[in-house]
Amino acid sequence: MFGLDARIALAIFGALSVISGASLHSAIKTARATAFITEMKEVDKAWEQYYLDTHEQLQQKSTDPTKVGKFYTLRTIDLAVDNGIRGWNGPYLNYESNSFTAALMKDSENLINLAILTNESWNSYSNGLCTSGKQCYKWISVHQETDHLAKDIDALIDNNDGDSSGNFRWSFSGGLLNKYIYYFKGDTIQNPND
Repeated sequence: MFGLDARIALAIFGALSVISGASLHSAIKTARATAFITEMKEVDKAWEQYYLDTHEQLQQKSTDPTKVGKFYTLRTIDLAVDNGIRGWNGPYLNYESNSFTAALMKDSENLINLAILTNESWNSYSNGLCTSGKQCYKWISVHQETDHLAKDIDALIDNNDGDSSGNFRWSFSGGLLNKYIYYFKGDTIQNPND
């Protein structure tokens, strides 16, 4: 059938296919993680431009500290929809908005929020709340269907430090959404309790 030379060439071709396939898979994962990081940096830049234009922070969803989920979350909808705030020169992002949640929609099901959280070790929103006397940061949170990108993003941002520390974190939300939440750290922000 095949000569020895043909079998050697076929074996080499097969080995190269496996190697290039693995490299391509790794490159695709890295590209997806990089695209997510770039997208989160754009949200952060939009917030900064909003602040420069209006000279105001984004408003909290609620000023009532007993409504924890809304007290520590900002109205990202104001980055896309003019809410009558003086100096607004947007839209700052080209996302759909969800007036019910006052959030942006990454796609038809995944929300983008800005949360006021600490930089202490945490991997869920409720464990990172920026209570009185703490240094606060704005954290961009995005609901995701799975955690399949989380470790790739963590490798690029935090050198694989895990889900509860560093500038990128993730957790499983459970509840009605039943999704993962990816958190991307931005700049410092005033503590709403001080």
